Amino acid sequence: MLLACAVTAGVLIITTENFRAKATTTHRDLREEIGTNIQVVRLFGTGGADGYIDNLSVIIRLDGGSDSIQFSNVVLSFSLINATSSLSYGALPSTNNFRMNYLVNGTEHIDGYM
Repeated sequence: MLLACAVTAGVLIITTENFRAKATTTHRDLREEIGTNIQVVRLFGTGGADGYIDNLSVIIRLDGGSDSIQFSNVVLSFSLINATSSLSYGALPSTNNFRMNYLVNGTEHIDGYM
């Protein structure tokens, strides 16, 4: 009887350890997949006298615990009633590029990252 209990306890310990390892791996994989979230704090356009927005500004920030974002890996896509556009990060804004103006530069600030 004591031997049966010892074997059962050993199986339960191994099973529990396997579940813990799988849960840790699943959590790590999920974190890598959705590890960075941003919040849109403010969105506004300027110009518009002719019916067109000349400058679109988006103020964003990272959610707590999010990994940094390298802007060269970001593509901003816009869909409007009669047009779509995708912009990549560039030093100078153009019809194909967006640029960043940092409102806050913390102690760990690196240009090109958020």
